[in-house]
Amino acid sequence: MGLLVARTETSFTDWQTGIIFEQKRHGKWEAAPPEVRSRVEREQESLREAVSSGHHALTVYLRHKLSLAPADDIQALPFPRAELTPGEVRDPPIELECELGEAWRGQLSPALASQPLFWLLCHLAWFEQGRFGTTGVRLSEAFAAGSSTREGQTRNFLRRTGGIPVVRFKVSVFSDCPMARAWWRWRLAGEVERTTKGQISRHDAHRVLQLKQTVWETVILLSLRQVTVINQPGARARLVAEMLDREAKEGDLKKDDVQEIAQVIAREGLRRSFEHA
Repeated sequence: MGLLVARTETSFTDWQTGIIFEQKRHGKWEAAPPEVRSRVEREQESLREAVSSGHHALTVYLRHKLSLAPADDIQALPFPRAELTPGEVRDPPIELECELGEAWRGQLSPALASQPLFWLLCHLAWFEQGRFGTTGVRLSEAFAAGSSTREGQTRNFLRRTGGIPVVRFKVSVFSDCPMARAWWRWRLAGEVERTTKGQISRHDAHRVLQLKQTVWETVILLSLRQVTVINQPGARARLVAEMLDREAKEGDLKKDDVQEIAQVIAREGLRRSFEHA
């Protein structure tokens, strides 16, 4: 799959760049110039038509955009269920996230799982298998719903099938793509269980990481951009332990709580090694 990702990377970037009106370049938002507006609108309409026409039309569209021939085989991750409902696609319950994690155990490296294009290729194969339904109504509800505008629906589709790296860089794949998010939460929960030698169970760690989308996104943003010390297994286990404790005491957990805990851990990291703590 790594070779296929490398082969389709340019086509993927060109497609995403040409189908949305705004993206981030060097940390600043840039809008598509007026002369390309009509082209972007046509691209968005082409995607909308492909989704609403059903899984066959959508897979033909995606293979064309990624410069893949019909005979090109995508060695996607195995899917543990015959089909998901639109609600399960948009927001998988913890039981489904665990099921996906177990099905993909040992088959996926963090380096590959952090690439939005990898997940789009998996979705393409899963679309071909009918894992999210075959009708345009089901696909639209699963991957485009949540916005009344064509731009918003386009972004929803991009987010849910892998992420929008031209907008949010790699944060998007961890936070916006439900299938990728499921694997990452399952993986990090297992890491916490191993690091604490079972004092925090995988289930408890997974549950608190899945508690709220704002909480999970804060953990990811802190890990990637702000308090990178919590990427160390010991620090991450401490973060999860404090999150569980805060939730138990206050009956709730907010993103501000996660930020506060992470800052305390970061200050402690200046004085000692979490690897040996």
